[in-house]
Amino acid sequence: MSSQYNLQRLYHFDFLRLFLVLAALLSHYLISQDWRTLMGTETVSNIRLLTRMSLPGLLIIFGFMVEYIYASKWKVKGGATIFNRMLYRTILSYLAFVALAFVGLLAGHTELRIFAACIVFLSTSLHAHLFKYYAILIPLTFLLMSVRFKFGFVAKSVCVAALIATAELLNSADFELHYALQHFAALTFGYDDILGPSIMHSFAFVLCGSIAANFILKKKNSYLLALTAMGVTSAVLLGHEIYNIGFSEFKASIADYDQYRANNSYVYFCYGIVSFLLLWVISMVAAKFLNSKIKNVISVYGGNTFSIFFFGNMIILLTPNISTNITITLLGLLATLALSLYTLNILNWATEKLHWVKMADIFIKKLNEVLFSFVLRINEIIKGRKKIITINNKQKR
Repeated sequence: MSSQYNLQRLYHFDFLRLFLVLAALLSHYLISQDWRTLMGTETVSNIRLLTRMSLPGLLIIFGFMVEYIYASKWKVKGGATIFNRMLYRTILSYLAFVALAFVGLLAGHTELRIFAACIVFLSTSLHAHLFKYYAILIPLTFLLMSVRFKFGFVAKSVCVAALIATAELLNSADFELHYALQHFAALTFGYDDILGPSIMHSFAFVLCGSIAANFILKKKNSYLLALTAMGVTSAVLLGHEIYNIGFSEFKASIADYDQYRANNSYVYFCYGIVSFLLLWVISMVAAKFLNSKIKNVISVYGGNTFSIFFFGNMIILLTPNISTNITITLLGLLATLALSLYTLNILNWATEKLHWVKMADIFIKKLNEVLFSFVLRINEIIKGRKKIITINNKQKR
């Protein structure tokens, strides 16, 4: 508990987070099974309307939890403690990203040179994109939190707007990068409309989650007004787009990665915000009708979606193409989702029983301590130099 806010368990967020992760795994599984050939374009577009909600929703929840958990404790425990925790999450995310890329290599989905480029963010990796996002987003989000506590929430919002504007300016500039840098440029600011959402554009989702968390924590009308404005504006813009091109074309563009998403189109972000707000309301209503036992089960799995998503994607990468007909594909899908959930039980057992699993956890924590100490040392050196400069300037006067 925080001394500033009474942080209660948000069961509806556990429900929502679990739903979004399972929807993402559904998408990844069907992609691996060549679902377009098996199901047809129309069915794929309908499914994509659901699964395309996953990444925006998870990024909004990321922004929510950063504000709800970390920012609310910043003043109590200090920025250093929060940085230590976020650094640990960064390391976990990066290691999960590298591990999935390696599994993809072993399963024959990529080549060794592509894997080598992938782990330094110079190439893509199948089904590992979200963990790559987190590995970059988390430290950048900490910097934005520093701005927030030094200058206020409005300053943080202005920084997010500046990042998005910078990405748009860079992407509209007429220049060509060396092919080796194109993926990283696309990842960071959306270069050449080949990857989306970019890191800079993703902060729109993170900010939306931050506003929602502040409304839940502080109950201020200003945050409710900002959240309502984002929702209404997004809904109006979506309605305008659908009116102009028709629902069928809109649905096809949502389904096609190379359209709204890869282009970092405002339509993709509006769709992400509106769909999240709708799912949020549905999850809150659903949570009220669930008994305590079901809530507890959901909170266990919904609170461990990182592990479920990691092992679920590992299973998908290792699963051969078995899509001979719809029935076999659906049975394989159900087995994959069930096994993805059950891996949490296996992980808990392995953590207690297997020595090498315990050692891996200790290694990650030790690595976190070393990196945290290094960053603190660099920070002390910078502060020391600033102090010396200040003293010298005073002596000159």
